[in-house]
Amino acid sequence: MPPQRARRGRRHGGNPRTQEDKDQLKEAKTMGESEKYVNIFANNPIQGVGVLSYALLEKNNLLATCLLEYLHSDPSSRLHDVAGRTPLHFAARDGNIALMDSLVNTHHVDVNATDNSGLIPLHLAVFYDNTDALLELMRLGATIEGNTCFGKAIHSAAFLGSLGAIKAIHQDFPNEVNIASAGNFTPLICSCSALQLTVRTFLQ
Repeated sequence: MPPQRARRGRRHGGNPRTQEDKDQLKEAKTMGESEKYVNIFANNPIQGVGVLSYALLEKNNLLATCLLEYLHSDPSSRLHDVAGRTPLHFAARDGNIALMDSLVNTHHVDVNATDNSGLIPLHLAVFYDNTDALLELMRLGATIEGNTCFGKAIHSAAFLGSLGAIKAIHQDFPNEVNIASAGNFTPLICSCSALQLTVRTFLQ
C-alpha cells in the first residue's frame, strides 16, 4: 500500500477545505450580520485581549479570518489589550501576512501603533525572526525608527541573530548598519556581544 501524502497546511487567510471550516464560516457570517454578536465581540475581551487578538494569540487563523471577513463593524480590530498591543502586533509576531494586510488596508489599524513598552508590530516581527512579516510591514509603511531595549530594529536583529531581518533592513536602509544605539552600540557590536557569528560576519 503506497504511503499517504501528508496533508498540506491551510494557508493563512486561505479558502476553507473541510466541511467543518465551511460550517464555521457560515456561522461567522450569520453572527457577523447580527448587531448582538458584534457588540459581544467588541465589548467582551478574553484574558485581557479582544476576541480578534485572542484568535491570533491562539493561532486560530480561521476564526481570525472569519472575524475580519464578516464583522466589518467590529472595533476590536483596532483596540489595544492590557499590554497596549493591537491585533497587528500578534499577526506580525506570527508572520500572518494575509491578516496583516487586511488589518492595515481594510480595517485601518495603525501600522506603527505602539504597545505599553513602545514596541510596534515591526519589532515583534524582528523578535520572532519573521522576515517576511518585516518586509510586508515595511511595504505597508512601518517605521524603523522606533526604539526597543536593544536600540533600533536593526540593533535588536543583530543582538538576537536575525540575519534575515538585518538583510531586509539593509536593503532599503543601507546606512542603518552603521547607526549607534543610545548606548553607543553599533549593530556589529551588538552581534559580537551576543556571540551572533553569522550576523557578525555579514556586518564586518
